[in-house]
Amino acid sequence: MVGRNAFPLDDRMNTLEYLHQKHFTSVMRMFSRITILATLLAICSSCTQLTPERFLSERAHIQNRTELLKRMPRSLELLRERRLIKIEDYFTKFTYVTDKRFKAQALVESLQAQGHQAKFIPDEKDAGKNYVEGWSQSMLINETTLTDWICNMCNIGYVHDCKLDTWETQLR
Repeated sequence: MVGRNAFPLDDRMNTLEYLHQKHFTSVMRMFSRITILATLLAICSSCTQLTPERFLSERAHIQNRTELLKRMPRSLELLRERRLIKIEDYFTKFTYVTDKRFKAQALVESLQAQGHQAKFIPDEKDAGKNYVEGWSQSMLINETTLTDWICNMCNIGYVHDCKLDTWETQLR
């Protein structure tokens, strides 16, 4: 009499053959899943290695924006001294820098779509630097509008991996 937990063995099959037949499918399924997971992990890790390093890190972006905002009070003070602070025909000249031409060209398109004048300028001496120069739309200059403008321009640059390098407010 064969009990419930006993192996159904016959003369042609030993215990290992039985286990092999019984569990081969489940072992192969588990091995397939492990292989698939390992493959996906390898693909994901290689994707992060293929992602190019940014020209402007998030930390550098925040530091740059902070430094540019620190210059703003002095610029407003100079305009007040000249009694030009109420005039609405101010334009802000800006310069961006980045490491790749395609980033600079994408930034130019984005700035032009927002109504700014912008052009791409490659650095003839340093192939690793590309510049974007341009002018903002006219605006009323005060602390609020200038702060918003600087933050916006820094953020646009960051999206395109470009650094807002300089800005200067001028009457045109």
